[in-house]
Amino acid sequence: MPMSRPVFVNMKLPFLSLMLLAAGTIAQGQTPAPANQYLRPTSSLTFDVRTVANGGGSNFNRKASPMGGQESNLGSTTRTRTSQTSLELKVRNLSTAPASSDFEYYFVAQGLAKSKPYIYCTGTKSMTVGGGQEQKEVFQSTELVQVTAQQTGSRTVSQPGQDSYTEITVASQKAGARPVGWIVRQMVDGKVVRVQASSSEYEKAGLDQAALDALAPGQRPAPGQRPGAPANPGFPQR
Repeated sequence: MPMSRPVFVNMKLPFLSLMLLAAGTIAQGQTPAPANQYLRPTSSLTFDVRTVANGGGSNFNRKASPMGGQESNLGSTTRTRTSQTSLELKVRNLSTAPASSDFEYYFVAQGLAKSKPYIYCTGTKSMTVGGGQEQKEVFQSTELVQVTAQQTGSRTVSQPGQDSYTEITVASQKAGARPVGWIVRQMVDGKVVRVQASSSEYEKAGLDQAALDALAPGQRPAPGQRPGAPANPGFPQR
């Protein structure tokens, strides 16, 4: 009597099919995220920024006062300096087709009292560059003002049993702000493409909207006042 051959059943296939069916059932209840949800927009425009001017002017004023009495104001000096920054933006199109981007620029200042840095001047420039071409643009900040006031006085010091002598006193005060950096952002459809800045710290701020917003506190200049200009610099006169 011939012997029957054993029959082997492949149990892996039903198990694998069951797993695939379960995975498909779970996936049906999920909404896949768009493929470009976390990707930055791209552009054929590249750019480079350099500082072309960072200076200003100064003014020196001296006022003398007559001597007299036990305490005298010998005079005061006030030195006023203005600062202004200019940036050159160079944009290149690496494609053969025209391309457009918006370029946001931010100038950052810090008070002479070492306060927190803040944005004091900002703007936006829309640029369209032809295929394979290059364009330049200059961004210029508004002026910052720094005021240093110094007052010199004298007083006569008298003590019993000793000769009197004159003591000279000097008091100084600084007010205003100085430029400390800049940020330039390339934007496409309201999203950041690239950032260049005067430091790595400000470059990170340009990529993070919350950090950029933190650089714009409520200490903006009052209407009609130049950025960084103190409302009443100097010392009250005696």
